[in-house]
Amino acid sequence: MRFRTKAETAPKLDLDKALNTAGFPEFLTQYKDGGLEPTEENGPEIQTRFELFLVKDKAAKKLKDFYKNEVFRETKVKLSDQDLAVLEAELSDKIINDRERFQEIMERLEASESSRKDVTEAETKIKQLTGRDPAKGGYGDIKEALQAMSSRKRIKGLPILGRLLETEEEAATREKLAGTRAGKGKNMFARGRAKNVLEDIGTEETNIQEFRQEAQSERDGIFDEFQATKMIFDEASKRALAKLDEMINPPEGKETSTTGYQEAHEYAEFLENMSTEEGLEALMKLPGDRLRKDIERVLEIKLAQEIEKTVETAPLGSNALTKLEKSLDKFLKRERLGSKSQDETREMIFTALRQARDVTLDPAKRLLLQRIIVKNGQTAAA
Repeated sequence: MRFRTKAETAPKLDLDKALNTAGFPEFLTQYKDGGLEPTEENGPEIQTRFELFLVKDKAAKKLKDFYKNEVFRETKVKLSDQDLAVLEAELSDKIINDRERFQEIMERLEASESSRKDVTEAETKIKQLTGRDPAKGGYGDIKEALQAMSSRKRIKGLPILGRLLETEEEAATREKLAGTRAGKGKNMFARGRAKNVLEDIGTEETNIQEFRQEAQSERDGIFDEFQATKMIFDEASKRALAKLDEMINPPEGKETSTTGYQEAHEYAEFLENMSTEEGLEALMKLPGDRLRKDIERVLEIKLAQEIEKTVETAPLGSNALTKLEKSLDKFLKRERLGSKSQDETREMIFTALRQARDVTLDPAKRLLLQRIIVKNGQTAAA
């Protein structure tokens, strides 16, 4: 977003038309010189100010949207335009009193936005290469399998790899050979290109790192320009802590589920990481490790209560086992509770199932729970 200065050639401005534009006369009077004499001689400078006037609202929106996105990224707190009014006032002062700094800020905003888009594009390429979205989870197992494939080691599982590495022509050939002796159990194409795919993944990972560093540099430069930055992030951090407190201690009449406590645990973990990575002072007051352990204890109690309630309200009669399994499915499919590993989470769930089996007064449901426990490869005894 670049603006002409009076040192540059500009088409002649229609002063009367400009002064008839709502808000422009008031804008001019904010300058130290009182807006200059509205003469033809001062036309080039007034034109520059008119151009600034025309873009100031768009620039303010762009800056506020940037802060909203960055605050949400670091605290998961949504800010309103009103929350950022002080920021807009600072920007207006720069537009009037330091147009070069204003232009630098706009250029930094565009550069940061461009780098963020570059990150997204690189992540999309990795998703195309691995079948996994790097923004949502890891793809280390895919890379490991590709490394094994490129060194001609035998790999177990991950049949998706062969198809990820196929061209349309190769896929058509595989379909033709499917079921024949030549095609049975064979990965005809993947090994030959696994090394190239690994190199492509490595290139995009390097790109992501560089683009993120560029975006971070521009972001820091923008934040340094505004005194309001610290106040805005302090307020957002306080709201984040209040939000976490409400997740853990819901208002009277409301109850938090196992899922809710898990979300609270993950949010506490997220805020703790942000306090370290971004140096957010208000978040440094968060009693991280102790708080997460407290939430885990509540999670364990809540899990047992919800499983017991599910068992007690489950109907008997036709397909009783299937119905009970379906009701318990949301617990059995959980991969994480608190900071526990997948194996530790699974053990916690089956400990709660055994407890529900032992406390139920219905012998039929006790029998069904015993079957579900054994079917899932667990010992019947606690």
